Amino acid sequence: MREYGGYLPLELTPLHSDLASLWNGVKSDNILALNSGRAAIYYALQMMKPEKVYVPHYICKTVVDVVERLGIPYKKYYIAEDLRCPSLSLKENECILVVNYFGILDSYIAEYIRQYKNIIIDNTQALFCPPVLKDGVYNVYSYRKFVGVSDGGALVASCLRPLANLQKDTSYSRINFLIKAIECGTNAAYMDYQAAIASFADEYLEMSLFTRRLLLSVNYKYVKTMRMQNYAALHTFLQQYNRLKCSELGKNTAACWYPLLLAEDISAAMIKNKVYVPRLWKELLNEHFTGTFEYECSSHLLLLPIDQRYTIADMQYIASLVKRYIVAAMKE
Repeated sequence: MREYGGYLPLELTPLHSDLASLWNGVKSDNILALNSGRAAIYYALQMMKPEKVYVPHYICKTVVDVVERLGIPYKKYYIAEDLRCPSLSLKENECILVVNYFGILDSYIAEYIRQYKNIIIDNTQALFCPPVLKDGVYNVYSYRKFVGVSDGGALVASCLRPLANLQKDTSYSRINFLIKAIECGTNAAYMDYQAAIASFADEYLEMSLFTRRLLLSVNYKYVKTMRMQNYAALHTFLQQYNRLKCSELGKNTAACWYPLLLAEDISAAMIKNKVYVPRLWKELLNEHFTGTFEYECSSHLLLLPIDQRYTIADMQYIASLVKRYIVAAMKE
């Protein structure tokens, strides 16, 4: 029964009719709104039912946890220095998971689609990469890397099988960090953020009503424009220092971060100056991966913020810090 009167909730003006409107050609029947990118991978594998899945070494451990939870045999592969997936020979009922690293590899997707019949495209770092609607192709997205929500993911495919008894998530108990970040700053709310993310790590649920409402109120055109602007600015300022051998690096894109591969690890210095740079994925920093490209990325890849909170002036400041610490490291 609908409620009337009482106190007023948050004013969240809907700018979109549904979540599918983010991507051209995608209909509501093509999207399953979930509480995380992990949940999207979980249900993609449930629908595909592969005999084996190939996953990269350079990926979050939680993805492997999903595969193991489903009891699916898997094999890991190494990526090339241009972030490209190797050419693998898959059997009829096997599938591969490929990652659109940092949100800059959109052009690789068409190549992968031609090569593999059954494929999961991990676009959790590439919200604005258009999904491929083709039999055997499942596109996975995560919203919280691009907009201020506590959770939220999506599985997009040409034909989604209905899921029985899919429970709906709730987000009210984990949104404190979003409010605290506005009033106290991002770093002050970091522990709250980590606790919020951990609270649904093993829950694969339908997206909450609150998260859906938030996402329908986001100006995605603005988000995309600012990310493209900031990415292009950082690339102009820092491309001469970037050791990443990827031809896609120079293409203007609404990426998740600007990936800067350096010979020196200056992440601690950047964080000291309140430029918070994540490290993906620290579990690879062991002797088994010594000498691999995966180890180099985990130890020396700087993921610089380019999101919609910032302007070109901010990018100039970040670039100046990077240059200062590169010079300082060279003198040591």
